[in-house]
Amino acid sequence: MIVKREEILTRLEEVVDTTRFGLLVTVGESQVPNARWMTAGFLKGQHRDLYTVSSPHDRKVKEVRTNPEVLWVFSRKDYREVFRVWGRAQVIENPALLGELLEGIAEALELFWKVHGELKEFVVIETVITRLEYERPREGVREVVSWE
Repeated sequence: MIVKREEILTRLEEVVDTTRFGLLVTVGESQVPNARWMTAGFLKGQHRDLYTVSSPHDRKVKEVRTNPEVLWVFSRKDYREVFRVWGRAQVIENPALLGELLEGIAEALELFWKVHGELKEFVVIETVITRLEYERPREGVREVVSWE
């Protein structure tokens, strides 16, 4: 199972590095799911930790602080590989980590800058992966790995 787990994590990292976008689902106070497209990335050597940036005033930040259980969905552009990633998220206010992350995903943040303009405050949302579902829909392949 270790080889399979590492192979699936490697495939996920390739898709995230290629597409840079994933659907982040959080749960609000009223227990209603909220989904939004986010720029995401991994830091070198941290294959179970998925990162994104946000304004500290965005709704998702409050939702993560209230309920850290989140779901990410990633896929190749042709949908031949789909990943559902469950994890525990936390909001981190660390300038060094933010700088490292922004350096890695800066080119994919064009939409973020359009929405937030000259934003001066940022936070990092880190998701530690607890469960990962890998699917190749056209082939009927589905694998699940868990760290719980």
